[in-house]
Amino acid sequence: MKIICSIITILFLFACTSNNSEVTEEKDNDSGAVTAIDSSNILYQLSGQWILVKRTNADGSKSVNYSLETPSIVTHFENNGYFSIYDMIKTNASEKEKMEKRSSGQWEVYNDDELVLRYSLTDSNNVESYVIQTIDDKSLVLKNSEKDIIDSYQRK
Repeated sequence: MKIICSIITILFLFACTSNNSEVTEEKDNDSGAVTAIDSSNILYQLSGQWILVKRTNADGSKSVNYSLETPSIVTHFENNGYFSIYDMIKTNASEKEKMEKRSSGQWEVYNDDELVLRYSLTDSNNVESYVIQTIDDKSLVLKNSEKDIIDSYQRK
């Protein structure tokens, strides 16, 4: 009985001390610097509210700049894997900003750079896939995998 308890204790300690977090390295094409992306950290960096500030096509010939003021489009990523997209509006100068829900669903990150959004619609489901080009504390840049669109966000 003591041997079994000892083995279980050793296995438990071994499981507690091992680190399963993978760290991958990416090379920044502009400066040649190597940055580390922690797979568990990217989930926490993505969670929160992001305001859409710019939408361009891949070659940069067409661009739409969005305002950080109202009206604006806000995407809220929750830690539990759900997201909601809101329109932030203000009907007159004396009112506070109001957020009206546009759509919602679930999100997942694959391979540290692929963001998949599964929209929950009343009669069907829509799935969009994005490549995370840049993410830090203040900015997020997503490239749509199917369309030729790049969206730039700032943290709210």
